[in-house]
Amino acid sequence: MLRKCLMLLLLLGAMTLLRADISSTPSLEWLAVKTPLIVRGTVAKGEDFTKTDTPYYSFRRLTFTVLEVLKGKLAEKTLTVEACYDPQNVEEIGESAKGHPYLLFLHPDDRSHQYAVFGSRHVLDEPVLIDLQHPYQVYLANMTHLEKPEAILATVRKWTGWKPDPLLAHIPASKEPSESFIVPGDGSIRLQVWGAIQDDLFCGSVAFLQVPLSEDTRAMLLARSHLGDIRYASDAAHMLRYFPGADTVMQLRAMLTSPVTQPVGAVLTGTGYLMYPVRQAAYESLQALGEKVTAPVTSQRLTPQERLAEVKKSWTVYARELFGANSAVTAVQLASTPDGWQRSTGGDGFAVHITRTTGDTRMQLTLYIMPRDWAGKKHTGLQGATSAMYLGNESSDQLYFSSDVPVPMAELEKIKTRFSLVDSTG
Repeated sequence: MLRKCLMLLLLLGAMTLLRADISSTPSLEWLAVKTPLIVRGTVAKGEDFTKTDTPYYSFRRLTFTVLEVLKGKLAEKTLTVEACYDPQNVEEIGESAKGHPYLLFLHPDDRSHQYAVFGSRHVLDEPVLIDLQHPYQVYLANMTHLEKPEAILATVRKWTGWKPDPLLAHIPASKEPSESFIVPGDGSIRLQVWGAIQDDLFCGSVAFLQVPLSEDTRAMLLARSHLGDIRYASDAAHMLRYFPGADTVMQLRAMLTSPVTQPVGAVLTGTGYLMYPVRQAAYESLQALGEKVTAPVTSQRLTPQERLAEVKKSWTVYARELFGANSAVTAVQLASTPDGWQRSTGGDGFAVHITRTTGDTRMQLTLYIMPRDWAGKKHTGLQGATSAMYLGNESSDQLYFSSDVPVPMAELEKIKTRFSLVDSTG
């Protein structure tokens, strides 16, 4: 029988998770599936207390009047739960006021004595308290933020008795660390999140939402694979490999011609080629499912004319930023290899011509952008621009500058700083 006073202690390891590189939060559905005891109740009494060994967190002792047991067994009519929260985050704790309706997700057989947490953010196996009057960071598997008490209750009632689909239940946890994290083998799958939901669930460099490995999730991923958001679309195509079946294979094959593109390029020259991330992910998923499939086109280089347009677009912005509002790009040309230089088999060089007007004075500026692996002696005069000055190079390109009148060194330094150029004249 459950003791009347549940001393639910939050392990220091769980607090460490709040500073980890990767965070994982259960969706409301998965919280309902994995929690053995779910209770609806109201706060009869609440009081704060302190712990000298945990100075960065605040603690609250709450006594609940039990109204309903949604999952599990409980004979007691009252429960006392101790919770921890961040005192800097008033949304997390809410009011915890007398009379507030709550959902309690509890682990009565837990021997680690964890403190409960408010909302489901960054939960491992901690007990969870959801204030139905002020829900805090409650998300569905489809990444919808729930705020209405009736919707939260309806979802929990629906999923408390869910069992893994027989078609999907056979998927074992992989021996690869990354794969075993994504599909831990307990009937769930972790989906990476971006955008507004990541802001809520963020706890390091990457945030995940843990959801049931269900047909509902497969349908959601299929819908997301057609979104304009490259991240969600390509991730959906990748995650579908964990949902075997004829429908999945058919949908993945259709994705091999996905028009969704991702521009790839360099800082100084803009987009150089296009990637097709959904096609790539779909191809890899089909291979993982054991399907024989011809590799699709997953990248495409821009034509020289398209490259010129991209360079002009980038430098139209850079020119105003570096040389003032009265600066404009007048032309962009492919740059030939300078005398004494050896051109690589890779990309093109570009000459960007800029006019800057100051009163009645017009200055002609030219920036020469060449692939970093073009071989030659730095400070060598460029063909057609014998006075060009080497400014440095970044990861992909090297930059030379010339003008028809002297330019203050401060302006040249501004260019170097803007693009984090490094001098490699050695």
